[in-house]
Amino acid sequence: LTHPDGSIDSISSSCINLLKVDLKMIMQKKSNISDFIPNVLKERQSLFGNTTGNNKTYATVNFNFPKDSEYILDPSETQAQLNCYLFDVTFLSGRENAGLQFRFEKVIDKNTTMITGDRRAKIINFQFRYEKGEPKIIGEYVEGSSSDINSAQVDQSRDDGYMINSGDRSNLGENDLVASAFRDGDISGRKSPLGVQKPEKQQDPEVKKVDYGLGIKVLRLVNGKPTDILEIKDSEENEDEEGGEGSNMSNRSNNQANNKKEEEGGEEISQKEFNTTFKSRKALNQVINDKRPPSSIRNLKWVANSLLVVLVVLAAVDYFITVREFNDIRDNLGLITLSNQRIAELQNIVARSRDLYLLNLGISPNGTTEAQLKASIEASTTAVKQIVDALQLDTLPLSAEHQNLLQTNTTVMQLLVSTDTTSTTAFNLDQATLQVISRALNVKNTNLTGIVDNNTDLYFVTYNNFNDFYIGLRKSSELYVIELIDRTISKQTIFMILLIVSAVALIFALIILFPVLRRVNKTREEVLSLFLDIPEKTVKGLYAKCENFISNLQVGEDDDMVSELDDDGSEKANDDAESADFHQRKKRKRFKNSGKSQRQFFLRFLFAACCIEAYFITDFFLSKNLLDEVNSIVDEYNSTSVAESFYSFVNNAERQMMINNKYPILKQDAQQVSVDNIKKMYYLDSEIHQEHSVNIKIHAQTYIDYFNHVMMNNPCDLLSQWVTSNSCATFADGAVYQGMAVDLTRHFENLRYLLILYVNNFNNASLAFPDATVNFTTVYTPPYFGNNQQKNNWLNILKTTQAIEVDNTQVIYIQNTFRLLMTQFKAGMDANFDKYITNRIILFIFFYVILFGAYLVLWLPLVSKLNKDIWRTKSMLTMIPLNVVAKIKSVKAFLKKFWNERNIANY
Repeated sequence: LTHPDGSIDSISSSCINLLKVDLKMIMQKKSNISDFIPNVLKERQSLFGNTTGNNKTYATVNFNFPKDSEYILDPSETQAQLNCYLFDVTFLSGRENAGLQFRFEKVIDKNTTMITGDRRAKIINFQFRYEKGEPKIIGEYVEGSSSDINSAQVDQSRDDGYMINSGDRSNLGENDLVASAFRDGDISGRKSPLGVQKPEKQQDPEVKKVDYGLGIKVLRLVNGKPTDILEIKDSEENEDEEGGEGSNMSNRSNNQANNKKEEEGGEEISQKEFNTTFKSRKALNQVINDKRPPSSIRNLKWVANSLLVVLVVLAAVDYFITVREFNDIRDNLGLITLSNQRIAELQNIVARSRDLYLLNLGISPNGTTEAQLKASIEASTTAVKQIVDALQLDTLPLSAEHQNLLQTNTTVMQLLVSTDTTSTTAFNLDQATLQVISRALNVKNTNLTGIVDNNTDLYFVTYNNFNDFYIGLRKSSELYVIELIDRTISKQTIFMILLIVSAVALIFALIILFPVLRRVNKTREEVLSLFLDIPEKTVKGLYAKCENFISNLQVGEDDDMVSELDDDGSEKANDDAESADFHQRKKRKRFKNSGKSQRQFFLRFLFAACCIEAYFITDFFLSKNLLDEVNSIVDEYNSTSVAESFYSFVNNAERQMMINNKYPILKQDAQQVSVDNIKKMYYLDSEIHQEHSVNIKIHAQTYIDYFNHVMMNNPCDLLSQWVTSNSCATFADGAVYQGMAVDLTRHFENLRYLLILYVNNFNNASLAFPDATVNFTTVYTPPYFGNNQQKNNWLNILKTTQAIEVDNTQVIYIQNTFRLLMTQFKAGMDANFDKYITNRIILFIFFYVILFGAYLVLWLPLVSKLNKDIWRTKSMLTMIPLNVVAKIKSVKAFLKKFWNERNIANY
């Protein structure tokens, strides 16, 4: 319908198929009829003025399809030739023109109509006809429906008399075929096609059947576009004919005779085998109804079960390897702590042994007694022994350099033989540690008066803890750190290898699984492809037989007569099909769009493989993130762990220099080493705070709070086990009360001040002692002989307030706060590891639940459905008559294969 100016108002649904347009396209573009039929309104008189048909004005026009129509399947299809009917839409008895009505119809080709008319299935009816000239009533079989026959009889009734139409008795049974006498005439039966005759026109008492499907087309969505199903079938037939004719035309004439002989011979053998195997439909049904899975399904189950086992093993290996590797990293962190704590305890043994020596000289630097000092030595030796045992029992793999240090006699230990004579002995690091513990216990068991300069045990403990032995201890601690870094790098490589192995395993599994799935789909389609091998004429004959059978059921009459006639027709059709099968070989018919369904089937398995690989990818990134955190936190962890032992070493080295500056420190000049140590202390403290600020997002909140409490706030409540709150609050003018960050800075300044006092006295041997508040003790007499005054000044520096504060800060505050800090640091790292392991356990269990759930809930029902579909599709062969099955080679071969498999399984 259009407005008077030609703008389209509405269209019917049939325009989609005929005109390739729909209402949405019309409304969006506000189309005009002239867009599709140019100048149709301007040339209306010339187009529609001279031709009339069916009492309606029409014309043959070319209708241009819209270029962007989604209903155009062939890009070259741009227009169509149609019959166009044009009507005016008027209201008020023609006084008002409301618009125009265009109706389009396809141009009907008479030749096509005749060809398609011949394809219809022929329907045979039994009719009575009265012959005036005889006179008698003749019964005859007539081809065509009752309505066609009656319409043909209308024109013939004028000349030939009256025809008795037995519409209600069109399908009589075999028992009703006996002719009965009608009045004085007789009845004879013969078969004559009525289409050749022209009966007289008379009234048809039968209700004319209406074909409600006329004009309705079935569309199928192909590649996103609606396509007429008839066109799809025609294109398939054309492809088959072109392919078969094009590829076989040249060879058909040469090989036809030989192929015919071979096929006939094979057919005879196959026919004989088939008749021997399937003597009745019962034997055929036994093969078809066998529900045992075919070999393709059995292979699919075997591959799927093997893949399930591989995934289970791979996931378990991945889980246990990652958990073990992170446990190794956790243990390595513990080894770093133990190695630095071993140095700190040995330095405490050195400090307490030195204090016993000073106490024997009459100098008490921190007010401790002999018993307290010896108890501290015993506690430290016990702690060192436990640390050595723990390090020796650890099973973590060590580097070759580290093993050489621990197991080879490379650590040189110096012994005092006499006052001026020394000797050296090499031990491995563990043996050297045990030697130091043994000599420290000897010092502890020696009377105070025996702790003098020439005491071999005291010399062994003090000298070696400042030189080769200390260097070996520090190197071992650094090697533990290096091994941790190397271990995190190697673990990341291991996790990457696990990810690659999982991906390769899945790809390999898909490579094996896809052919098996393809074989299953092929088995499922193999039965359907057998129906394509049935000759077309045989199918048409079976179709006609079924149609007549349904018609007889609807009428309610017996179908014996029709069965006989149809048997003759179907046998003839089979013979024709067989003869045609030898004369012209077409290309084997194939499915359309079967590949698309297979792609969807395979894409589902590919999606499942991606989901499985997502588990390993998730595991990889979880592990990688934790490794990155460990790498980032190693430096801070090592700096915090080293702090206690290094601060103790600096204090001991500086005090040992004041007692005897002839002792080398780190095999170098003691004064220069002390100067460097002061600088390193400042650097170490700043590094701890800097690394902590960098890793603030990685640390557990408990450690962040604890670090701030120790360094920035008042840590006295944490030290109540070793010092009272009042003493802590007033110590070092309240420096500890303000936080260890302030107290450490004061501690470093005190050590620097003591070093300045030493250097001043070193440069001026006769310099008077600078601090008058110190109760000066003269050790070397006479006081002004030689450099005795200088040595006495150095010893009395240890009695200054700053020296006493340094020693108490080291023993009480630094030692305890940093050990508490390392305990919390390690606990925070353990919490991160525990969180990771918990997540891995949850992910691992979830993966197993999903894997086995999918196997039980999805996979097994899918395999069962595939097996059932194959059996159900195979059962469709029971619809084919046994005599038809016996004449089709592919069906016979298929059934023979299943028969052999069945016999092998039963055997």
